Amino acid sequence: MVTMEISFEEVLAQKREIVWEEIKKYLEMQKKFPSFCGVPKKYSSLADFHFQMVDEYPERRGKYIRPALVLLTAGAMGYPEKKAVRTAGAMQVSEDWILNHDDIMDNSLQRRGKPALHQIYGKELAINAGDALHLLMWKILKDNLEVVGQKKGLEIIDEFYMMLSRTILGQAVENKWTQENNLRLTNKDVLFISEGKTGYYSIAGPMRLGAILAGATKVQLERLYEFGKVLGQCFQIVDDLLDLTSDFRGLKK
Repeated sequence: MVTMEISFEEVLAQKREIVWEEIKKYLEMQKKFPSFCGVPKKYSSLADFHFQMVDEYPERRGKYIRPALVLLTAGAMGYPEKKAVRTAGAMQVSEDWILNHDDIMDNSLQRRGKPALHQIYGKELAINAGDALHLLMWKILKDNLEVVGQKKGLEIIDEFYMMLSRTILGQAVENKWTQENNLRLTNKDVLFISEGKTGYYSIAGPMRLGAILAGATKVQLERLYEFGKVLGQCFQIVDDLLDLTSDFRGLKK
């Protein structure tokens, strides 16, 4: 029996192409308004400008780790990848609007090798572009009901709500402690932040989404959370250390 080795980077590249095709459809779809609220020709250049900003981060793409985990987990549990692509697309679009707002809060200089969006257009327009992607994420999830069925589709929406709520809480706590210049944080404090910001959102959440599609039990979902939470916390600790010590050559901040 002949086995072929494939790197995780190659896996990510394969999944990125699949998910990106789905996202592209929705980026084009959002530019088309029905006749009752269509954009008059006089203002079409302004609409083009707006959607240019909205498209910026998605078109830069990224590693696509989160949507890849959705597809890989669903596939590992026997669920057809084709039916999981829209869920994975919503996961990636969520990253694009969150990074947009995160870059503004951190006053980041660069994102994915180019200037951060607010560095190009200013904070107000960048926030608005992020809001548009946020809306697009929920549109994708609504349309996902047609692909995965009403029951699973609503379970996926509930998971998105819980995952994003926990992520936003983690971001709020981090920002509050940063504003207070709180230097008395314990290991538990740091892990509490990273569980919400990264453990759930970056690893556990995407894996749980794939597992929900595949009909996972409550126990399976809880075990995936515990595994993904710890792995995500490890990722965040390394990421923070790299922020302090490394030169990303403009790839990150």
